[in-house]
Amino acid sequence: MAKAPPARAVTVTVRTRPAPYPKAPAPAPAPAQPRVQHSGRIPGTMKIAFPPNYTDGDSSLQYEDGEKVVDENGNVNYLVRIPLTDGTGKSWRKKIGTYLAHHVLDIDRSKQSVWFVDKLPKGYALYEHRKGPSYSPRTDHYLVGCELGHIFRSPQEFAFHAKHIFEVGNASDPSKAPPCACKYCSGTAQSDISRRFFNMKLKPRKNT
Repeated sequence: MAKAPPARAVTVTVRTRPAPYPKAPAPAPAPAQPRVQHSGRIPGTMKIAFPPNYTDGDSSLQYEDGEKVVDENGNVNYLVRIPLTDGTGKSWRKKIGTYLAHHVLDIDRSKQSVWFVDKLPKGYALYEHRKGPSYSPRTDHYLVGCELGHIFRSPQEFAFHAKHIFEVGNASDPSKAPPCACKYCSGTAQSDISRRFFNMKLKPRKNT
């Protein structure tokens, strides 16, 4: 019987794929920055922060919320604190913030540019005085807390005082900061301030 031929040796070459390049590690997230580092614009927002190191506000001068009591004539007369997140609070924050952005920080003076102060200076609070018929009382707004006893009745009245707080808070020597030019500190008529700096069309003040 014939013998089978010897088996032939077969060499097999196995080709392996090179290992893929490892993926680059994801970049580490940037460390969180404090929301407010100093006075001025709060990065990434349309908000402005008052100097954290200075205020002339005194919380002991703030009022207690009054209680709505209707008298025998159907009238009321009381004060309530206004949250800065409601319509009136936002309006004050917007007018004060836009003035500071345009005339103090010189960020942007375009008419479309609207800015808000993040908060009022420490020690200040906004109130609404409700007086008259209970079904439709007259409402007036007051910003109180100034250590000098000033009570501001509009954002325009407070704007120059807010500017002064900025100047003192940011001055290397606060004693050399310019004096406050608000109506209460300077004696300037508010109608002149509003006409000149807020473009409010008011009748000229009559000399008496």
